[in-house]
Amino acid sequence: MGVSATEAHLKAVEKAEEFVRKKLKLDETRNVRVRMLAGGKAMVELDADVVNSCEDSAFDDDGNNWVENALLRDGFERRCVEEWGFKSFGGVRSFKTGSVAGLPTKTIWTLKN
Repeated sequence: MGVSATEAHLKAVEKAEEFVRKKLKLDETRNVRVRMLAGGKAMVELDADVVNSCEDSAFDDDGNNWVENALLRDGFERRCVEEWGFKSFGGVRSFKTGSVAGLPTKTIWTLKN
């Protein structure tokens, strides 16, 4: 269904978001989210204009854009795993409001009057 929002997970996300915001020099007007996905994978979500602000030449041979390269170079993946409790780093994608979780595909419970 999803990843439980435990205190440890929330602290890991908070530390990762602070790191991303500082390293990329993004102020509070920018959306910066780090999601803990299934399997403990860290996924960075940023405003689309930040993610898409690079030209094709800014992608490396592995398909990473400048944002991923900057985070990898500054030790984001290592800190995710060794310090914050994530299992891996899944990359960077555009932020979408409400993208925390999808709607359930079946009814789990119903309210009765």
